[in-house]
Amino acid sequence: MRALHLMADHVFTRDFINDTRKLGVDNHDFLVYTESLHGKKFVQPGANVFLFGYGTPAYNAKLQQLGKEYTHLFVHWLSYEAGDAVINAPPHVKTGAFFWGNDFAEPTSFYKSRVFEPLTLAYYDGVKQSSKIKWRNNPRWRYALNPAWLLKTIRNKALGAKGTQRLYEQKKKAVARLDYFLHFNPHDLDWVNVQTPTKALLVPFFYAAGYQEAAALPLNQRPAKKILVGNSASSTNNHLDVLKRLADAGLPENVNVVLPLSYGDQQYAQRVIQQGREWLRDKLIPLTEFMPRDAYFTMLSETNSAIFNVKRTQALGNINAMLAMGKKVFLNTSCPVYKFYVEKGFDVYDVEQVYADPTKAFEALEETKAMHNRRMLEQYFSESTRLTLMQDLLNFRNV
Repeated sequence: MRALHLMADHVFTRDFINDTRKLGVDNHDFLVYTESLHGKKFVQPGANVFLFGYGTPAYNAKLQQLGKEYTHLFVHWLSYEAGDAVINAPPHVKTGAFFWGNDFAEPTSFYKSRVFEPLTLAYYDGVKQSSKIKWRNNPRWRYALNPAWLLKTIRNKALGAKGTQRLYEQKKKAVARLDYFLHFNPHDLDWVNVQTPTKALLVPFFYAAGYQEAAALPLNQRPAKKILVGNSASSTNNHLDVLKRLADAGLPENVNVVLPLSYGDQQYAQRVIQQGREWLRDKLIPLTEFMPRDAYFTMLSETNSAIFNVKRTQALGNINAMLAMGKKVFLNTSCPVYKFYVEKGFDVYDVEQVYADPTKAFEALEETKAMHNRRMLEQYFSESTRLTLMQDLLNFRNV
């Protein structure tokens, strides 16, 4: 058996390839599609690694080996490009998708009632017309280097809402075609099945959890009075709803609300900052500049707690880092991540508790509970567990 992995150029896919090499596996090839061959960021071509522009003859030729050279197709991030490959794979080729979160919730307009709370939904409906493909998401200079992206974008802009409907139908077909759903959380598969039914079997897997650096820091149980809200300038954090509820609840004096907004939708970030200033005044601390990883972890350690008001899986790295640091983590109870943590016995909390009594966000998590969360992270997200699951996958033991 031999597998082809279809991947975007991302740090997670780079690390996956590197781990495959460390494990001594050589019957997996990696097709990394890029907007252009000048757009390499993380992955470099090499043994078993092919970097081709999407839609180029070399890219298409590689996919045509499915069913001939390759018995399996695995996609890392179920993009529309990857969805095409899954749909068109020969029937006898086994297909699997590594679940990230947002990839199974696009186009956003078809999932908005499931991922947004009222104020954020109103913002989205008023400003973010998802049926329009934004030029800012597809810089013009790339089109000269890869005409396939230009043609695709022009086509979808011309089709408008019909184009978005077409993309949604394509996503449903791709999800229905999957044989395997590679992820650690069965509640996410349940979430997917509500709207895009699939026969895919859950195969345990997770990318590097990244909490070990946070766990190496000493428990900081008496930090300054700060609440972290969200992990990025992504509207699915529902910042507007959180900030309004905190303002209405009445935050104590001399506290701050910290918003990491350095990456993501900067138009949305400015709206959150503007509205947040009106509601919370100088209590709001927006972080709009990129921070080195060690500085970011230091910032996290200086907070009391975190609110992740996401209704689909998101921010897992940040959530695990906060748990590893012994912080209180408040989650939306409808989120599959919340359901997983509660089911496994982690100490996490319903975000509604903060809205009812904001002082709860500044009460230190008991040391026994903080240490319990660290042990639970090691049980479910340790590096040894990850590599064992990865070796099972790479050796086709469960696929």
